[in-house]
Amino acid sequence: SWCQRKEPGMVVQTSGSTGEPKTIKHSRSAVLASIRDTLKHWELHAGTKAVLALPTSFVAGQAMLIRALEGAWDLELVEPSSSPSWNEPKDFVALTPHQAHGWLQNGCGKTKTLLLGGGPISASLVADALHSGRVEELWESYGMSESITHVATRKIQSTNDLSTPFTPLRSTTVKVDERGCAVLEVPSRDVHALATNDCIEMQPDGRFVWIGRADDVVNSGGVLVHPSLIARAFESIM
Repeated sequence: SWCQRKEPGMVVQTSGSTGEPKTIKHSRSAVLASIRDTLKHWELHAGTKAVLALPTSFVAGQAMLIRALEGAWDLELVEPSSSPSWNEPKDFVALTPHQAHGWLQNGCGKTKTLLLGGGPISASLVADALHSGRVEELWESYGMSESITHVATRKIQSTNDLSTPFTPLRSTTVKVDERGCAVLEVPSRDVHALATNDCIEMQPDGRFVWIGRADDVVNSGGVLVHPSLIARAFESIM
C-alpha cells in the first residue's frame, strides 16, 4: 500500500492510553514528515542496519517499516515477542521497555542506538542496558499514535537522567493546559492542539519533564499523588 502511494499513508490502532482504543488514519504527507524527523534526528542514512521487532498493527511498527523503505535501510524482520533476538550488530533498534528487559535477560544481539518507547522505563532497566555492553546509546521517546510516534526525546546516560526533561523535536511545540497536561502542535504531521493526559512540568527553554498520567492521579486529602513518582522512589530501596 505504501509503495503504491495509496492514501491514507498509515492506518493504526491506538493502544488506549489516551482513551478508548480506536483506528486512526494518517495522510502520506504527515507520515513522511514523521519519518524524516527520525532520519534527521539520529542521522540515519541509507544502509542503516535496523531491526523491526514491533507489531505492525501499531504505529511504532508501521513507522519502522516505512522508515526502512524511505531511508533505504537494511531491515531485519524479527517475530514480535517479549524476548527479541538478532545476530549481526545493528545501528538502530526500537523496543518497548518490556521487550528491552526480555532482550537483555534472554535475547541476543547488539545495537549502536536503542530507542525505548511505549511506556515509562525503570532505573533497573537503564542500569542493565548501560552496563550490558550491548548498547552504545540509550534514548527514550515521548509520543503516541495520534502524533505518528515520537515528538520528543531524551538521551539516557545514567539512571539520574530519568528525571531530566524531554526535548521536543524541531517540528514540535509543546504547551500545557489548565489541567497541567501536555498539548502538542506538530503542523508538518497535521497535528494541531492535540490534548493529552500526560501531566508535565514545562521548562523555560521549551523542554518538559513528564510527571505521570492525569487519569492515574490519586487525590489524597487534597494532595495530588502521581503513582509513577512513588514507584520511582520505591525502586531505590526495593
